[in-house]
Amino acid sequence: MMKLRLFLKKRNRPKFLPTPALLMDRIMDLANLRKNEIFCDLGSGDGRMLVAAASRGAYAVGIEIDKGLIKKAKEAVWNHRENIDLILGDILYNPLIHVDVVYTFLDENTMRSLRRYFRGILKKGARIISLTYKIPGLKPTTILSAYDERQLSLLRPLLGDIVEQLKVYRIYIYGKR
Repeated sequence: MMKLRLFLKKRNRPKFLPTPALLMDRIMDLANLRKNEIFCDLGSGDGRMLVAAASRGAYAVGIEIDKGLIKKAKEAVWNHRENIDLILGDILYNPLIHVDVVYTFLDENTMRSLRRYFRGILKKGARIISLTYKIPGLKPTTILSAYDERQLSLLRPLLGDIVEQLKVYRIYIYGKR
């Protein structure tokens, strides 16, 4: 049964920017989730990555500070509620101890604030996947272009020259896959 937990502390928060749908499968493939692993989305927004992880057999935990987004996420994850836990709270003050895979699509300031947390979970064997921003002070195991050439060629007719800007986006992987 899906649980909703509260763990809040006030601070400035970045605007919600969802993981692009075009990248979700790629990120899930890179996560290399095994059945019953624990996947955590820090700043889980509308829950789309939680559903993707749960549909691959993982137990998914989402931490989100925005009550409106938690409400949307509750609706989005309903069909997978047995394998998803939502936490309404600040990721800087979350109670998670053990996770296998952490996914983030956060801003630079938040990544900097989470550096110590990331070091701790990496020592316990977790894998971290970060879209767009590196974790300051930690060396990624792998760095990939977020969009592969096939995706860019599909987007080119729709977006024109904007596609060139997408080439700068990266996926950073920390820990062993």
